[in-house]
Amino acid sequence: MTGAGGGEDIELLRRMLARERAAREQAEMLLEDKSRDLYATLSSLQGVVRELDAARRQAEHHSAAKGLFLADLSHELRTPLNAVIGYAEMIAEDPRGDQVVEDAQRIVVAGRGLLSLINNVLDYSKAETGKLELSLQPVEVPAVIEESIAIALPMAREHRSRVLAEVGPGFGTVTSDPMRLRQVLLNLLSNSAKHTKDGVITVKATRLGPQDYRLEVIDSGRGMDRGQLERLFEPFQPVRREEGMRFASTGLGMSITRRIVLMLGGRIDVRSTVGQGTVVTVDLPVAGPPRMEAA
Repeated sequence: MTGAGGGEDIELLRRMLARERAAREQAEMLLEDKSRDLYATLSSLQGVVRELDAARRQAEHHSAAKGLFLADLSHELRTPLNAVIGYAEMIAEDPRGDQVVEDAQRIVVAGRGLLSLINNVLDYSKAETGKLELSLQPVEVPAVIEESIAIALPMAREHRSRVLAEVGPGFGTVTSDPMRLRQVLLNLLSNSAKHTKDGVITVKATRLGPQDYRLEVIDSGRGMDRGQLERLFEPFQPVRREEGMRFASTGLGMSITRRIVLMLGGRIDVRSTVGQGTVVTVDLPVAGPPRMEAA
């Protein structure tokens, strides 16, 4: 009896140990699963924290850039306004003087520069709210080039630079927004005029085939380094001012230019070498942008 009872006790202990072992193994597996889940959650949270930190740094960067932009903007608004007022006063004081024509031309240059600056600010605001629209119609590209050069020429002459036009053969009518196309060329020409001294600025128009055409603005100016090229299309990132430079940048022109080119269904590319100059290439569709692009 005792031997039999002892055997049953041992068997009972064995079963109890087996259940405990199974329970412990199950608990360890559950703990391992929970640990993996916790690790995954922590990793995900760390990723979110990194993204939030990056977003915070980017927001701080944009905030600082906007602050610098507003400071530059106030300066750039004053510069042409002071020129307009100053030369107008000189004409008023000596209306028959030898400098009347030259002073009047300087007023035109300052006025057009001011208008271009204001247009870029307003268009950036429209683009940010999705209200920048196109008015598509038949356009004679050579005529737009001629008009754009006529407006930008006084600024180029301020730096003793020439502006040339080269229009390839077989250039017919295209579908585009003439005002926006002119704005693109003016922004590009203005940039070249600001940074090209005693040089040449050339506007080229070439048909790439039945579907596309190319506009190029080529200058022999001071050029840009890689860092400047990487920031070229970012808003509120002005090209650095040079000593004695009369025309500076508020950092909106190229941002607006890129937006307009994309709206017109095209693409823009910039190549530049410090000390040698810059080439901006804009490829656009002859038939205009797709309907969803123009909406």
